[in-house]
Amino acid sequence: MFSKHVTLIGENCLKTLQTSSVLITGMGGLGCTVAQMLARTGIGELHIADSDKVDLSNLNRQILFDSNDIGRYKVDAAYEKLKKIDSNITVFPIKDNVTENFSLSSKINCIADCTDNYSSRIILDRIAENLGIYLVHAGVNEFYGQITTVFHKKTPSFKEIFPQNLSDSGRVFPPLVTVMGSLQAGEIVKLLCGKKENLLNKILICDLRFNSMEICEITPICKTNK
Repeated sequence: MFSKHVTLIGENCLKTLQTSSVLITGMGGLGCTVAQMLARTGIGELHIADSDKVDLSNLNRQILFDSNDIGRYKVDAAYEKLKKIDSNITVFPIKDNVTENFSLSSKINCIADCTDNYSSRIILDRIAENLGIYLVHAGVNEFYGQITTVFHKKTPSFKEIFPQNLSDSGRVFPPLVTVMGSLQAGEIVKLLCGKKENLLNKILICDLRFNSMEICEITPICKTNK
């Protein structure tokens, strides 16, 4: 199944992915794309968390779902679709949103932040810090998207990078979520495989209205013990 891209990422990288576990929080437009791309790239285990059910309005951008899934829990529908992509993948559906009481039953290597609210992202930031793992954040709004990786040993925290909630119109251009979700999945693969071409201390910003993409450096924040 992976023969067409293993020559690009390498056998060792594929073996690493097949023994890695990723938590995806939020099975909306971003989460659906990230989950599908990771399954197609060779990830061994996915934990997918969302308490919502599929609605008709989701179908314009949430590419794991179709009209037959309306009314079903997103994680249940996503589980079936992901197993059809790769029958060997292990998928844990979690019918829950990210709260202070959010917990996992097994070890994970990376978190994909595909949520749509600031408070959940702050909680995910703390979870990633406590576990000593990568948090790959992506956000979308209208025609604009952003991605960055937070790793507390090497980067500022999420709250330090984004000290306040970003404005969100609640509208998003459907192609944007597949672009940003694919980039987010690619970032996760590179991090897990130890590739240097990653977004640590960088933010990738995409504007599909004008077809522009740029990477901005994040200035490290110096911390002192008091």
